[in-house]
Amino acid sequence: MAETETGVQRETALQNRWVSGAVGGLVGGIIFGLLIQFVMGIMPVIGALYGVESLVAGWVAHLFHSVVFGLTAWCSV
Repeated sequence: MAETETGVQRETALQNRWVSGAVGGLVGGIIFGLLIQFVMGIMPVIGALYGVESLVAGWVAHLFHSVVFGLTAWCSV
């Protein structure tokens, strides 16, 4: 007997993929962000790319980029 995939299962699998991509990008972004902040000391420079040279703006921009890249990489597989 062949297994069939329902629309609900497919939708749930796709939703899980989006969530996994976002979480993976966020976790990777946090780890790399710590390296950027404490080892390289250039986190405010990332915020300056958007006109606000501050640590908080750097983190917000960096984590946003991380989630976008995580979604792009994970969901394109």
